[in-house]
Amino acid sequence: MSKAVKMLFTVCVALVAFAGAAGVAEASEDTSQQSEGAYYYYNGYTGYGDDGEFVLDQTFINAIASNNFKLNGYQIDMTEEAFLEHRDEATVTAVYDQHIHVVGEGAVFADMPINPGAVTEAEVLDVYGDPAHSNYGEQGDNTHYYQLKGMQITFNVNDGYVTSVSVGGTHVTE
Repeated sequence: MSKAVKMLFTVCVALVAFAGAAGVAEASEDTSQQSEGAYYYYNGYTGYGDDGEFVLDQTFINAIASNNFKLNGYQIDMTEEAFLEHRDEATVTAVYDQHIHVVGEGAVFADMPINPGAVTEAEVLDVYGDPAHSNYGEQGDNTHYYQLKGMQITFNVNDGYVTSVSVGGTHVTE
């Protein structure tokens, strides 16, 4: 190939790369302007190894409080109203190792297993503070319910370790 053709080819590749990068930046900017508050997207398994540690992340906590949590492609509407209105029509769908209560293209509840040993009960109490309500069962089975700006997150514990986390549903007060 001649030098001129090689140079023209290089310029074309550079322009395509630049245009693609500009388009990606614009799409990201639009997305951030549309969402209110923090958001968190999780894709994959939650119950293997230390995968469940994301529930201790402040960004995740802020997203729950902002009702902006997306799990494996499903936007979870964690308001009690959404759960009460749609729970009878929801289809429980297994995605990876979670159970998601799907309504249309979104969901109103999700249950996520956490590998015992990945997150301790003490870590949850340290990060989230005192729960709105707790049930203390026999043999170390405890459940802690938190209200984050009206959104419920529930931690199920066995022998000091979180075994599952649920988001959404009916708010427990007693």
